[in-house]
Amino acid sequence: MSLDPFACRRSIGSIFMKTTTQTVFKLATMLILFCCMVSSSAAEFKLKVSENKIPDQVATSIASTLEGKTYEIMKGDDLIYRFWFRKEIPLSSKPDTPEDALAAFIQPELIGIVEVPEESRDYRDDELFKNIFTIRYGIRPDDGNHLGTSDYRHFAVLIPAKMDKELDGIDGYKSLVKKSSSDTISDHPVILSLRPVDGESGKLPSLTEPARHHHALRVELLGKVKESEMTASVKFDLVFDGYAEF
Repeated sequence: MSLDPFACRRSIGSIFMKTTTQTVFKLATMLILFCCMVSSSAAEFKLKVSENKIPDQVATSIASTLEGKTYEIMKGDDLIYRFWFRKEIPLSSKPDTPEDALAAFIQPELIGIVEVPEESRDYRDDELFKNIFTIRYGIRPDDGNHLGTSDYRHFAVLIPAKMDKELDGIDGYKSLVKKSSSDTISDHPVILSLRPVDGESGKLPSLTEPARHHHALRVELLGKVKESEMTASVKFDLVFDGYAEF
């Protein structure tokens, strides 16, 4: 019995084409499902801007600096964060560009406060307990111990409001870290990431995805250079969902 080499070639080609088509179809299906998952993940967060009373736990000297307006982050129908920001953010100088805004912030000045109504996770993926926190600006130290842990050095350092009773009561990095870590299991400060934004930021406030698996609140606030009448608009992303490798 003789074999027709051309018939064999056609059969092999047919099998190859069928296998390739099935593989492409499977890959396309997986890609569509992945895109749907990403889209669904982005859509699960909503932003609501409203007016809310400043919590009683917040000291008067701090409460007096805050806007009445709040930025509420919703996940489905559940509130996960409620932010109040300062009426004026203290700056060391007027930023040359929108991207330079965070570099002009002053450690450990108050940025605002946040209500965390249910347990969550911070940027280190550590426990973030239900509480009212003050938010102060912190800079990751260049001591060689934090290389490659995050894209930017800017952080929102969270301190339980009961531990932060004076607007100027924290005077440096060590004091900031001690206050923030005093009520934690990990003995590390509680942090959320701050990221700079460019001038083409669109309508604000808004929710953004500044990096893969990161969701952020993007705001535009008023900044005021210390010991000066000079003011500037400051924009930044506050990452409320996402983690770094520490």
